[in-house]
Amino acid sequence: MNKSATIDDQRIAVSLSEWKEWKELCALGLCTTTTQKALKTFTEHHGRRFIFRYAHRVGLSNTHAMPSTDNMWHLFESHLTVKDNRDGKRYKTWLFDRATGPGTADTVNGGAVLLLRDVVREYLRREYMPARVVSMHSVVNEGLSGLTIEDLLPGTLDTANEVAMRELEKFAESHARSLLAEMSLREKVALLARHIGVPSTEPEVVKLAGCQKSVLSKACQGFVAGACERLKAQYPDDDEEGVRMLIVMTLEALGQQVYEWAGTEPKCTSLLALERKS
Repeated sequence: MNKSATIDDQRIAVSLSEWKEWKELCALGLCTTTTQKALKTFTEHHGRRFIFRYAHRVGLSNTHAMPSTDNMWHLFESHLTVKDNRDGKRYKTWLFDRATGPGTADTVNGGAVLLLRDVVREYLRREYMPARVVSMHSVVNEGLSGLTIEDLLPGTLDTANEVAMRELEKFAESHARSLLAEMSLREKVALLARHIGVPSTEPEVVKLAGCQKSVLSKACQGFVAGACERLKAQYPDDDEEGVRMLIVMTLEALGQQVYEWAGTEPKCTSLLALERKS
């Protein structure tokens, strides 16, 4: 697998003094070389991470959707200075208003990562969404989980509520790891094929799964349905919207984890090669 796909394991952070230098000068080109490099590295690293996670939604391989380092920074900076949150508060102001007390560098970095997630989603939707219009209420993946296109696009959640979102993402990653440990090879192959946009009728998919398309589809349907029901049962007292979001994020994380698993399995090489040809 491409080394960039596993870059999530590395920690890329910017010091508070570097963030403040950019804030005070208002233009990255006026900052020191060290600050310019740190900020561009940060946005490139996390931007690429989210592109690897979301590019398949618009039918692209990861590399086809990758902006340049400078363009990724431009997308991020534009989002901060142009976009408003639901309360009419500039995101750039919001990002630094939170930088008080101990651990402020982590706070700013964490907020910037969440903003980059929205930047990538908007970028992919704006630049690569197919011209033919599909209903926002259309069910994704042949109704495997009942999720619609609208469910998987940026919603009305306020990015300023980053603490709750980060906790939700942690829960989703944890649930995904537990599910991955229980998946059969057939289920992993089915989810992998969907994650990289390869039809289940492809000979490589059928060969690796060791069964025909109909059996593979039923296995995948059963697994996803079971995972959704399990998550609902684990949070019986939580509000429906919160559980639905957890399910969406868990399935997203699971798709990425299956993709990373496949990168360590020689037997998956031929199947992953189909993604690069698309």
